[in-house]
Amino acid sequence: MLTTLGHGCIIHNATLEKYVVVGMGAVVSDYVVMKEWAVLGEAGLARQRQTFESGAICVGVSAKIIGNIHDSSKTAVKEELLKFKEKYVEMASRFLKEGAFVKIQT
Repeated sequence: MLTTLGHGCIIHNATLEKYVVVGMGAVVSDYVVMKEWAVLGEAGLARQRQTFESGAICVGVSAKIIGNIHDSSKTAVKEELLKFKEKYVEMASRFLKEGAFVKIQT
């Protein structure tokens, strides 16, 4: 899925689609919808029931859209984010221990 969650972010009862990026310390509140490739900057606040369309670049408290990652001028940014996402997946796989994510039976 390659959704990226920054250190210390809080996600509560929200929908995050593929390739979403949530910056460090950001808060995503109840019923927020972040569509594919939406980006919420560091320390941003996505308020209850906000929807961020595909590729929306959002910053601030409360978050406002300042651009779109799908714009031709943002192609390099999107490619760079994808490289970072792939790097994190690779690093995680090196430390993954067999059985670490086995569902606990109740």
